[in-house]
Amino acid sequence: MRDRPNSAELLEIARTRLMEELLPALPAENKYSALMIAAAMAIAMRELENGDTAETEEQFMLGELLGADVSGDASLLDLNRRFAAGLRAGEFESSKSDQDMVHRLLRHVTLSKLGESNPKYLAKAD
Repeated sequence: MRDRPNSAELLEIARTRLMEELLPALPAENKYSALMIAAAMAIAMRELENGDTAETEEQFMLGELLGADVSGDASLLDLNRRFAAGLRAGEFESSKSDQDMVHRLLRHVTLSKLGESNPKYLAKAD
């Protein structure tokens, strides 16, 4: 068992100090860099909080679409490479169920990434 604060909490504490204490004291030419660092910290916090759930779901969906055994050695990167090659080759165009699965997969990946990188945009889109 890890002690508190955990990784996400440590990042939040550091980000809060950066935004509330350091950013106001920085010269104007350094504020943009500090805001970029704060944004990166926020993304890292959300990734830590979300864990591997989105990637596990993506791997499962890719495995289902590609007919691959996801319990074996097929990494998410390998599955995505196979998926991209299949898209370029038009392998998923002939079947309505494949087209629907591709749509669900791409929507899932896009929403998962937006949820971590830009949740405010995602909230506005709803």
